[in-house]
Amino acid sequence: MHTLMIVAVGFAVMLLFLAVANVLNKRGGARYVDGPRLFIWVWLAATLANGAYGAFVAGIGLAVEAVVFVIAFGAPAGVAWYVARMIKRREAASAIKPPGV
Repeated sequence: MHTLMIVAVGFAVMLLFLAVANVLNKRGGARYVDGPRLFIWVWLAATLANGAYGAFVAGIGLAVEAVVFVIAFGAPAGVAWYVARMIKRREAASAIKPPGV
């Protein structure tokens, strides 16, 4: 149950990163904010910290924590990676359209 909650939190945080990046990018700042890729790094740190807490403080075995890490990190990070690729494809497709189309 704890793993399911961590994965749900991961998806919620990913949506928050996407929303904030979308707002910042629409404001037309000097730098493009890649929300999904930034989320992956932040989520990696969060899930590593969660695994370290589980292994060293809560006394859960390392093998169990490794499996939980793969699930808790992999599901939200995989979706974020896919979204990042779709955003790049959409931007590339709009960049090569001829003028007036």
